[in-house]
Order: sequence, then C-alpha cells, then structure tokens
Amino acid sequence: MVRPWAITVGLLAASLVAWLLRDRPDVALACSAAVLMAAWWVLDALPLWVTSLVPLVAIPVLLHEQPWWERVHAAVVPYIDPYVGLFLGGMCIGAAMQEHGLHRRFALNVLQVCGSSPRRVLAGMILAPAFVSMWISNTATTAMMLPMAIAVAVTARGASSTTNERPTATRHTTALLLAVAYGSSVGGIATKIGTPPNAQFAGFMEQRGIEIGFLEFLVVGGGFVLLFLPIVWLFLTRLLPREDPHSTQGDLEHARIASELKALGRMSNAERRIAVVFACAALGWVLSQPLTAGVRQLDGTSWVRTAHVEGAIALLAALALKVQRAPSPLLPWRAVARVPWHTLVLLGGSFGLAVLIVDSKAGTELAHLLSGLRSAPMWLALAGATLATVALSAIASNTATCGVMLAVLWEAFGGGSEAVPVLYGATIAASCDFALPAGTAPNAIVVGSGLVSLRLMFLVGIGLDLVAALLAAGWTAVIVPLFHS
Repeated sequence: MVRPWAITVGLLAASLVAWLLRDRPDVALACSAAVLMAAWWVLDALPLWVTSLVPLVAIPVLLHEQPWWERVHAAVVPYIDPYVGLFLGGMCIGAAMQEHGLHRRFALNVLQVCGSSPRRVLAGMILAPAFVSMWISNTATTAMMLPMAIAVAVTARGASSTTNERPTATRHTTALLLAVAYGSSVGGIATKIGTPPNAQFAGFMEQRGIEIGFLEFLVVGGGFVLLFLPIVWLFLTRLLPREDPHSTQGDLEHARIASELKALGRMSNAERRIAVVFACAALGWVLSQPLTAGVRQLDGTSWVRTAHVEGAIALLAALALKVQRAPSPLLPWRAVARVPWHTLVLLGGSFGLAVLIVDSKAGTELAHLLSGLRSAPMWLALAGATLATVALSAIASNTATCGVMLAVLWEAFGGGSEAVPVLYGATIAASCDFALPAGTAPNAIVVGSGLVSLRLMFLVGIGLDLVAALLAAGWTAVIVPLFHS
C-alpha cells in the first residue's frame, strides 16, 4: 500500500532535519535518513521492506570520498549480516513446525498451562521468551517463538486446526506478538550473555580494570527484568478486549483446548525429528560463546563473532530439516515459500541505519550533550544518560548504541567508580527500545510478520521506553553502589 500524503510528510520532516543540521553534512544525512525511515514506518507510507532500502542509497552518499567498490560493500554488508542468516534459519525451523503441526501442539500446551484467560496467556507469551533469551540471543528467541505465538493467536480465537491458518492483525494478535518481541528483548538484560550490550559493557569495564562478575550482573540486570516484565504485561493488557467476570466462556475454552490437545494424540515421527533439530539448534545457541572461542582457536583468527556461529547453527538446522523425510519432507518448498522473506530486508535496513548513525558520528554528537551531567546529582545524571540512550536506541541497533554511549559516558564522568552506575544504566537502557522496528531485531521480526500494527507498537512502545529509562536509572542508582563504592 502506498500513501502519497505519508510519503510527503516523511520527506518534509527529513528535509527540515537536514536544513537544521546543514552545518554538519554527515550528521544531517544520517539524521534525515533516520527521520525519513521512522516517519514512513510509523505512517505506513510504503511497504516496510521498501522503506528499509533507504540505507542502501544513503550509505554510499555518506561515504562519497571512498572508492565506489568500498561504498557498495559498506551499503550491502548490513543486508547480509549474520543475524539475517540467523533469522532465516530460525524462520525455516518455524515453517517446518507449522507444516507438521508441532507449533500447534506447543501452543495448546501453553494455553493449557496458562489457562484460557487472555491476560494469563499474554503473561505466558512474555515469560517464555524472557526466560529463553537470558541464554540465547533475543533475535533467535523471537524467530523461534513467533510461529508459536501465531499459533496461540489462532487457537485462542477458536479457529480450526488447519495447519496453514493465520490470524488477522487484530489488537489481540498485536498484543501476543509484541509480548514475544518485548519479552525476548527484556529477558536478555538479565545475564552477561543475554544480549550484546551486556557483553560489551563487561568487556569495556574489564579493559579499564573493573571486573563485572556473572552473579553481580545477574543481580543488577535480573532485578531490572523482574521489576519491568510486569509493567510490560500491564501495558499490553490494554490491547486486550475487556473480560466479563461472570462469563463461563473461559471454562468452555479451557475444556475445548484440553479436548483438542488430546485429539492430537502422540507426536508423529516428523514432529519428533523437528523437535530434535530444534533442541540441537537451541543447545548450539546456548553454547555459542564457547563454540565461537573454539572456532577462533582452530582458525587462528579473531574475526569470527558469536553472531556468525549462531547464524551458521540456524542455517545448518534449516538444511538438516530440508534434506530429511519422514516419509514426506520435513521442510518442503511450500513451507519455505511461507517464510517472510521481505523481513530479511527489514532487518538489513535496521542494521544499515545503525551504520549511518555510527559512521556519521551522529550518535557521538548526541552523547556529547551529556557531558554537562557530570556536575548534576547522581539520580539526574543517570536519568539523563538512560533517556538519551533509549532515544538513540530507537534509531540504531542496541549494539551500536551501547558502543557509542559507553565510550562517551566514561569520558564524560571521568572514569572510575563514579561512572560505573551510569554505564550500568546506559547498558540496560540500550536494550530497551520498544517503539520502532529499527530499535532491535525482535521488533523488526514481529512487524515483518504483517500481523502487528505499527501505530499500536509505536504508542505502546513510547510509554514503555520512558518507563524503562526511568526504572533503569532508579534501579542502578540503588543497587550498583552496593557493588562499587
């Protein structure tokens, strides 16, 4: 769908930003591209994947002084990022589950455990990915949970058990899919390995002689997660229909779910094989960091990242499903065709926007505005740092955001123990964008499903962004001084 008025609004907003920043051409280009993409995404001016191609044009313009082949390389690399392969492999696993009904079996079990109440189901769809993403990437968690959330949405509205049936983009469906994305993003904050910013922070501090233990980070990050997940649930329940306390529909639905689960019978051979491949992939993702270290020692190089290993595991799992038959193919071509390929472009566009923000130094310009916070009270300094980090994370990846903010805040606060609470707060805040697809891969993945309203995501996400920033500031101000005085 093309909306000329929305295209015009986005172009006018981008032109205004470019004019205001005309004295710094590189920053003006990056910021205007970010505003243009945000406006077109929110206003649904063009198909999402079309908007995501903006960095493909903007990056070569930004790097105009470099040879043409280097500009082309820089523009294309974000669209073939290892996380794109991770998403593709994860969605192929999900497609195999859908093809043989394993996703429906999982969905019925989730509904039976949580109960048929929409609010209890929503809680389950937040808690399950939150726990998983403590140990594997939020991208992988979202990719594996998305088809299951879609199945829950189909089952919860009383749909038939048709394998390929999909729900419509209702408020209820939006709430369930956002629960997966937000639960995946928030859960990873709990551990050092849960999300890249946490590992960045630990490594950054270690280089400066301050060790951050696994248990210490679990107390700080895990405490934030425990406080924030109920807030996410409260926000998302606003999208659910009002429940009648006197209705017996819930009991009837619970009985129907139990009946359908019983009717599924025992797992088929195909379901068992898919479950084994899925379990092996999940185990590989959990062990991705030691596997990466092993690959580096074997290869003798340092260019291999955890993302490469996770992406390779996902693609190998997809290949394993493609070549197996039980007796029919576990992953036939019709199932592969149902993978939302356009979402790969959406992910690439998000990574490309991060390249624009970092290479243009636009993020550094924003972060330098925080230098005056050093003389402010600690609570105000923390609030300023977390709010600025969340704002930057809305238009750049959490990894890029954290990389910029750690360096600048360390210098702005003079290093030492005084800077540790501020850097802790910024690290947590870097993983807390919930408003736009560019903020983090889970947002892009669920939006790419076509079942999430970007307007609802923006409205809910803005509120959660603000609460997350303030909560991160308050929590780190209280807890971090107990470890670093």
